[in-house]
Amino acid sequence: MRASSMGLLVVSVIGVGTVAAACGGSGSDSGPGPDGTTDSSVTGGDGIPGDDSGPVVPITSLAIDPTMATLVVTDPATTKSQVFVAKGTQADGSVITVPATFSVSNTAPGTIDPKSGTYTTSNKAGGTVTVTATYDGKTATATLNVVLDYVVTPPGGPSSDLFDPAKVTVSTDPAKAPSFIYPTTGTMFPQNVYKIMLQWRRAGLSAFEVKFEGPGVTVKLYTNGTHATCTTAATNAGCWEADLTTWTWIASTLAGKSAKVTVTGANPAAPGTVYASKSIDMLFSKNEVPGAIYYWSTTVAGVRKATVSDAAPTNFLTPTETGQCVACHTLSRNGKRLGADVGGEKLWVAEVGPTFPPPILLKKDPAMKDIANSWMTFNPDTTRLVSSAKGLLTLRTEAGLAVGKGPNGTIPLGAGVFGHMPDWSPDGKFLVFSKSASAGGRKVAAGTISIIPFTGSDTFGSVLDLVKSTGSSDNNYFPMFAPTSDWIAYGHSTGSSEKEGDSQLRLVSVMGGMVFELTRANTLVNDVTVSTGVSNNQPTWAPKTEDGVMWVAFQSKRDYGAILAPGSKWGDEKNQLWVAAIDVDKLGKGDPSYPAFRLPFQELTENNHRPFWALDATKPPPPPDGGPPDGGTDAGPPPCIPRFGDCIAGGVCCEPYTCEPSADGTMYSCREVIK
Repeated sequence: MRASSMGLLVVSVIGVGTVAAACGGSGSDSGPGPDGTTDSSVTGGDGIPGDDSGPVVPITSLAIDPTMATLVVTDPATTKSQVFVAKGTQADGSVITVPATFSVSNTAPGTIDPKSGTYTTSNKAGGTVTVTATYDGKTATATLNVVLDYVVTPPGGPSSDLFDPAKVTVSTDPAKAPSFIYPTTGTMFPQNVYKIMLQWRRAGLSAFEVKFEGPGVTVKLYTNGTHATCTTAATNAGCWEADLTTWTWIASTLAGKSAKVTVTGANPAAPGTVYASKSIDMLFSKNEVPGAIYYWSTTVAGVRKATVSDAAPTNFLTPTETGQCVACHTLSRNGKRLGADVGGEKLWVAEVGPTFPPPILLKKDPAMKDIANSWMTFNPDTTRLVSSAKGLLTLRTEAGLAVGKGPNGTIPLGAGVFGHMPDWSPDGKFLVFSKSASAGGRKVAAGTISIIPFTGSDTFGSVLDLVKSTGSSDNNYFPMFAPTSDWIAYGHSTGSSEKEGDSQLRLVSVMGGMVFELTRANTLVNDVTVSTGVSNNQPTWAPKTEDGVMWVAFQSKRDYGAILAPGSKWGDEKNQLWVAAIDVDKLGKGDPSYPAFRLPFQELTENNHRPFWALDATKPPPPPDGGPPDGGTDAGPPPCIPRFGDCIAGGVCCEPYTCEPSADGTMYSCREVIK
């Protein structure tokens, strides 16, 4: 990749005060010197030395000069800087430069030297930064806008001259312009999922500008729209896959915001007119989404694992490790236990941790008998589990001993009542399941979503129906608690709980009441709305919520752009895993979902089912604290490590970031704290 520099550095100042040069220096005799420091010679004799070794000079108010500035970064390899000066007003009205301590509200766009007030861009993110100065118990703030304006041309890409606004006419004729297929406009993406493949119809054009625009960032990339995956699909779609660097520029700058994305096409053989698509909106979460996803791949006949940022999955529990087929698994929410059917509806429990293959903790009950199981769930601390077999819910200890209060250790549900697909709430208070009048097996017909409270001492209360089935064509199944324990996602169809094209995702409160369909997640596929036939099923939730957003993963047979679609050489109607964001503020007020995106780590040849999203117990611990970086002195603490900074050798990350490992544990960087 190469980036070419465009544009100029802009510095603006609002209010009364001096104009500071963008890279140091000052336009008055009371500002900092070229190196950003202050001494008495530049204050007209009214100031104080540029260090804090002497006594504090009393002031009545504090201000920062300049009060507002803008840095436009056009070259990722060249940082820009801005010097801020703290000015104190004394009791007699005189204004002096004071050695304040500086800090910034957001270290993603850059960092500030706490003593000199010199701000330096990171070149990894843009955005608006509040600069704060503190002195003599007073504080003052200034605003800095960091703007990334990058041009990227991957190898083999066309010249940007084909799209020069001064040389071309722009047409928006939809009959001649490219048009996006994937992603769906309005889709929200986590910060840490980056291998997103943009796909568009070429409209007979062969050179493209893909432009991302949002507050603090403009990225233009020039491509011929060729990608190996799309070439194999042979659908003639234009494609571009986000790399980590480009994704970071955009997603980090627009955390909690959205980008307007436009693809403009040109014909190099007939330059002069370019054709711009209708724009789509891509939204970005404020923070990363934590945890790992363990899913059942029928292609490998076992359970695979990946985080949302992984490029590819790894096998976790497959016939290679067990010698038998592995299916219908469950993860504990703390990520430390995996239960699965091994060898045909026989429960095994594996320990999840850094050891691979995972140690098997449970294969048989204390009487050395196989434990019959179709579905199961763990309580929050994994000291109890509930297995479901032929409609009987059995409460068991870690050793497999049945301890329920009903016959043979089952959980009493009442005469003629059968329970399937149980899920224990994260707060440990309830068990939810699909209730039916048939013992059945893996499938459920005419299911009702029901809960029973856990009352302690291995005892459960009475069954409470949340969503009652009205008959054979009203089936509700695969219920899963949200991480907050107050909402339940589940599947609904007019037929069986398995392989039904009209299966849709719905939500209901743990208190019952109105049912809400996740309409956008269910029906917005590529650039069209579908009503049925894409088999949205088996929902699970990310283990934590952040900043008003939760995430639901599910399986679906929907098209993936032009890559898994009719006519593609990859084929279509494959069960793959998708994720939709959920707006917490809209829960109980209508459809809270966003359109869904495909998890990029999946192989295109896979058929995948039953995603379970849990805390990643295989994640290595942070490296030992090596102490602060070299350079700390008695004059003050050493600088903290900014966002994305390397912390493998120890050191202290700037607030609010912590030293976190990459998905493979080979490197550490300062990243967001997930709340």
